[in-house]
Amino acid sequence: MPPSSAGFGAPVPPAPPAPVGAPLLGNDQAHGVVSWGGSEYPPAPPAPPAPPGPAHDAGTPADENLRAAGPALCTYCGAVLSPGDIFCGSCGNVNAAAVAPPEAFPPAPPALPEPAWADASAAGAGAAHPEPPVGETSSYSTDSFAPPVAADAPAPVIDLPAPATPVAADSVPEVADDGDETVVVRRTVPVVSFDIEFSTGQTETVSGPTIFGRNPKAPASDAGSVTRVVIQDVTRSVSKTHGEFSIVDGALYYRDLGSANGSELVTSGESQLLEPQQWVELTAGSEVVIGDQRFTVL
Repeated sequence: MPPSSAGFGAPVPPAPPAPVGAPLLGNDQAHGVVSWGGSEYPPAPPAPPAPPGPAHDAGTPADENLRAAGPALCTYCGAVLSPGDIFCGSCGNVNAAAVAPPEAFPPAPPALPEPAWADASAAGAGAAHPEPPVGETSSYSTDSFAPPVAADAPAPVIDLPAPATPVAADSVPEVADDGDETVVVRRTVPVVSFDIEFSTGQTETVSGPTIFGRNPKAPASDAGSVTRVVIQDVTRSVSKTHGEFSIVDGALYYRDLGSANGSELVTSGESQLLEPQQWVELTAGSEVVIGDQRFTVL
């Protein structure tokens, strides 16, 4: 066999023939070298046979059984494993004995004992809440947690006062009739009056229906209840029966009686021609133009 051109200076002697029954090795193993992860090191020596130990006793703790069985060995390289090792420190092989298969379902926790108050509650509620028959489903009820309901209290009795005894008609004393009629009290209504100042220099007091003009004449039906005021107008611009005053509910009213020159109400410097026979309310300071004359309410 020619010398290898990859590495060592001296040729590698041929490996001895493998014994009968020995496993076939790779090229590196055949030359006495084991390759692992890119590094080369000689193979580990064969593991010595384990000394016989005592049989596993089911009643002996697991640690004592392991100590009795001797140290654990790697199944690949035969190196001694420390207790609890999952991987071999020499070759990295998995220690199957340290990896236990997971259980399909964790064991159920032990049942807790019933508290003492549960027995007392069950005994007290047994009569009020009997167990449902077999085959029926019991629904949760909060009756046991409801506050006690007080019994209906009787309605309070209220003593009402006894009704008054009606007085018999024959028991009322009679009052002798004096035969005189009831006196009617006549109340005097305060008289309201207004002072009217004319431009002719005369001032007249109005306390009721009043007509004025150069020669005023009232209708025959009102001749006795109407006051006449004669205006001394030398220009004769005021009609003989020019206008009329009246007092209603304490207010002064005036109307033009169809005079020739009419009547104009002056308000804030502006004149307003009054319609004949139309009443307008006058207040203190009101001014009315009648022909060439005028009057003012004082």
